[in-house]
Amino acid sequence: MGIKIVLGLVATAALTSIVGCAPQYAANGRMLSQPNGCGINNMQFAAAVGGGLGSLFGQLVASGTRNSTTQTVLVLAGTVAGAAAGAAIGAQQDADCQRWALQLAMDAADLAERNKAAQRAALAEKEAAVVAAEAEAQRLRSLTAQRNLERARRQRDEARAAAQPQYEPVNWASSSGQRGQITPLSNDTEPATNRVCRTIRDGAGVDGSEATSTVRVCRNDNGGWDRIPQ
Repeated sequence: MGIKIVLGLVATAALTSIVGCAPQYAANGRMLSQPNGCGINNMQFAAAVGGGLGSLFGQLVASGTRNSTTQTVLVLAGTVAGAAAGAAIGAQQDADCQRWALQLAMDAADLAERNKAAQRAALAEKEAAVVAAEAEAQRLRSLTAQRNLERARRQRDEARAAAQPQYEPVNWASSSGQRGQITPLSNDTEPATNRVCRTIRDGAGVDGSEATSTVRVCRNDNGGWDRIPQ
C-alpha cells in the first residue's frame, strides 16, 4: 500500500509541474511573460517525462493485481498514454514559445518605428522638395534645374535610408531541436481596415539548412498578431 502512495504523490507532483507551465495572458490577449521551457526541446522533453509518469501510473494500478500479464499490459498502456499526453503538452509549449518570439519581434519593431518619427518627418520634406524640383525642371528645362532635381532626389534617397527602422531578429526553439528566427522586414497599414501589418521572415534552421518563408502578419483587435494566408 505504501508504494501506491509514493508513486501517486510523485506522479501527481510531476504532472502538476508540467501542466502548470501554461503562460499567462493579459485581458487584451498579450502574453505577460516568457513561457516556461521556452528554448528547450519541449516536445521530446515532455514526451519523455509523460512516458515516465504514465509508467508510474501503470505500476500504481498494476500493483493492485497479482496477474503478471495484466500488470505488464497496464504498465505499457500507462507509458504509451503518458508519452502521448506529454507530447501534446510539449507541442503546445512549442507553439507558445513561437508566439512569444513573434510578440517580442513585433514589440521591438514598434519601438524602432517610433524612434524613426523625426527621420520620417524629414523624409516627407525631402519628398516634397523632389516634387517641386521636378516641376521646376519641367518648366525651365535648364541644366541648373536638372542638377537641382538630381540633388533633391539624392537627398530624398538618403532620407529614406535614415528613416528605415532597423528591425532585430528574435530566435526561437522548435520542438525538433532546430533553431528558428523571426525577423520583421517591412511595415504598412491596410487601407480597408486601418490595421498595422508587417511582412516577416520566419525561418527554421537559421544555420541555413532549411529555407525560410516570408509571412504577412496583422495586428488584431486584442493587440496580438494574426498570420495572414498568402
